[in-house]
Amino acid sequence: YACYGYVKLGKTSWAGDLISPKLNLQEATDVTVTFKAMGYISAGGAKDDNVLYISVIGPGTVQTESNPFIIDNYPNSSKNENGSDYDPWNPEIAERSFQIIGATGETQIKFMAGQEYSLGSSKKNRIFMDDITVAIQE
Repeated sequence: YACYGYVKLGKTSWAGDLISPKLNLQEATDVTVTFKAMGYISAGGAKDDNVLYISVIGPGTVQTESNPFIIDNYPNSSKNENGSDYDPWNPEIAERSFQIIGATGETQIKFMAGQEYSLGSSKKNRIFMDDITVAIQE
């Protein structure tokens, strides 16, 4: 789902994914991927599950200390739990990164809010994402 300046993965009972275009690389290269993510909270304060899985389609191996990522920063609900000055997109709490070893021009990056597409009728795992950057490691 497109939002104002970012994207939402998932909906009630269904995981959502975001798959990048093939990377514009001429040869096998190691890359670092950074992104911001935030969990979903209802107006009443109910938080969704907060897991974000990372994988690649095509060549390359994901290297990270955490897969899935646990997205534990949420915006305020209507209860304003964190105060009016709280910024859930603050890089200190929202930014995460991982490496892809051996990425090529055929590599695509897959972000998935949930492990399987069908989460079951009572599960929710919506994740907001923004500022995805892929940088060649030097």
